[in-house]
Amino acid sequence: MENNVIIRSVEPTDAQNLLALFQRLDSETNFMLLEPEERNLNLESQTRLLEQFLRAERNIYLVAESDQVIVGFMVGTCGGVQRNRHAMSLVVGVMRERWGQGIGRRLMAECERIALARDIHRFELTVMHENLAALQLYLKAGFMVEGLKRRSIKVGDAWRDEYLMSKLLS
Repeated sequence: MENNVIIRSVEPTDAQNLLALFQRLDSETNFMLLEPEERNLNLESQTRLLEQFLRAERNIYLVAESDQVIVGFMVGTCGGVQRNRHAMSLVVGVMRERWGQGIGRRLMAECERIALARDIHRFELTVMHENLAALQLYLKAGFMVEGLKRRSIKVGDAWRDEYLMSKLLS
């Protein structure tokens, strides 16, 4: 199923397609940060955000596209000062119907390839402790659990813990 998926860098013209993906992700899983309807972006503001994001030379923003529909994304942002500019924080999201098809793995591999070329040496992310599929993906990709962020997320009335994970690239 993943054969028809292309991994590529985002473009400002992807704004509408990304808005649709974010709205879908926010409503179909509790593992993303935002609640449904919490994202207050329109096409103009999303396009502006993409343009601004792409101006930063160390940022990475990838999309997984299938039949002209964005089915997943990965965003990486580096620290802004000399002492942490080598460390990239990651956010990953894939449509539920496309889970288990290798899309997350491919996004991570491409992000790592680009990051190494940009002299980035560390990936870091958080994952809710009960998100076992994502946890397994990250472990298989070489991430290690560095710590537990207790009660760092509240979903509805329930507190959720997150693992802080990292991968050293070189």
